[in-house]
Amino acid sequence: MTKKCYKCKKDLPFELFNLNKGRKDGYQSCCRDCQRETAKKYYKKNRKKCIDVIRINKRQRSLKNYIKIVTEHLNVPCSVCKKVYHPTAMVFDHVLVNEKLRIKKTEGVNVLIREGYGWAKIREEISKCDVKCHNCHFLKTSKEFKYWKEISSLVDDYSSLIQKLYEKQRNIYPPDPIALEKSKKEISKKFSEYMNERVDDLTRKKREENNEAKKR
Repeated sequence: MTKKCYKCKKDLPFELFNLNKGRKDGYQSCCRDCQRETAKKYYKKNRKKCIDVIRINKRQRSLKNYIKIVTEHLNVPCSVCKKVYHPTAMVFDHVLVNEKLRIKKTEGVNVLIREGYGWAKIREEISKCDVKCHNCHFLKTSKEFKYWKEISSLVDDYSSLIQKLYEKQRNIYPPDPIALEKSKKEISKKFSEYMNERVDDLTRKKREENNEAKKR
């Protein structure tokens, strides 16, 4: 079975025409090649107008998807600390199947929303995630990727002491900010010196190992 293209006047198989339920035979009047050529010519002649339409439609799609995200997915407590925050303080955190799995930035839910992807793609990505607050997400990521593994235990100890210091201050009436700052500086100075010593010691050992390896 063939159909005559309105543009090129060729008799072509139906599979070379796009579907159009509004037409009697269910197909476009022009073949795909002619439609592509017409679209190219229109775009070339009306480039700015086409770009503006695409930009406006993309922004509308992004905003509508963000509304859906806010009202259906980011209105829950953080999966770690169980606190509810403003939607901008919440993130979709990919649940890693194993240690080797790494999620590309281009695959993040927020990126998909900003780039105007369809809801089906966004929903698929959400299914791979937990919802966390930014703070818990960064702590988890930092530990997973071992950004500061050489001194991470010391940073944990330091952070714990500082948190306890502020908690103690909240129970004091009237507050004593001068005493708080004094104690914080003492703790910070001690840990800073200790952590710097650790880094210098580790660096020295690495250099020695590197030099030994070169001699072999």
